[in-house]
Amino acid sequence: MVFNLVQALQETRALTEDHADDPAWMQLQARVDEVLDQLTDDAKDPTTPAIGAQRLRRPPIESDQAELAAAALMAVHDRPERYQLELALAAVDDLADAIG
Repeated sequence: MVFNLVQALQETRALTEDHADDPAWMQLQARVDEVLDQLTDDAKDPTTPAIGAQRLRRPPIESDQAELAAAALMAVHDRPERYQLELALAAVDDLADAIG
């Protein structure tokens, strides 16, 4: 569950870079970064410095909430429209509140 969520967050982070001129996308990027910081630790693995190896944390997230957030993030990939962006941002906000 957490792995799929982190993957969706990382893919969304990459997608936001395609919309650097839009404040709403940059807001999503900032929130995604915050959530990723809460879900991962730097593994400090000297054998993979270029990759930036990370370890997943296992915060108490309800599986329904994680699945909803991942689905909203994947939907914004399929349809990068304002409505989907707003849903993705709301899902990431809810996720950040649940983790923090």
